[in-house]
Amino acid sequence: MDNLTVLLNKALNLHKDGKLCGTDDLYKSLVGSIGESEIVSLTEGISVNGKFDVLGKVRFPGRIEVKTANKSTQGMLGAWSLMCKRNGCDYFALVDASNLTHDSYRISMVPHDAMFEFLDTPNSKGNTPDFIRWSESYNETDKKSLEATALFLKYEIDY
Repeated sequence: MDNLTVLLNKALNLHKDGKLCGTDDLYKSLVGSIGESEIVSLTEGISVNGKFDVLGKVRFPGRIEVKTANKSTQGMLGAWSLMCKRNGCDYFALVDASNLTHDSYRISMVPHDAMFEFLDTPNSKGNTPDFIRWSESYNETDKKSLEATALFLKYEIDY
């Protein structure tokens, strides 16, 4: 286990025990880092501090924007601030880290063009939001966000 993994695990345990200062921003940052780490491992890539998060090498080669969700709201998980990534990545890695404490993740590698086809399609109110929200149960127990959930499931990967 590398030093970063040890540090992240320690920070998560401190957060779980209510002993971590600045928990909201730090927690989100740590969860995001864990999601990026999963994608680096999956792609045998490298972490990049720039306009995208990971440069995939072996599996899913190219520029990858990683969005990690770990807390549901109204039964949905989501990723925000996607429109600014137009033409800036080849894939969106949506990482469901809602079972983070069990070290269990679901990952969808959505190609850039498929994500923007979804984002550019007006919703029922005629808007094109800057986010995607999918069902926490993947529509096994609900009918929430059917199109977004179908997109996640279409590109979900086994790893």
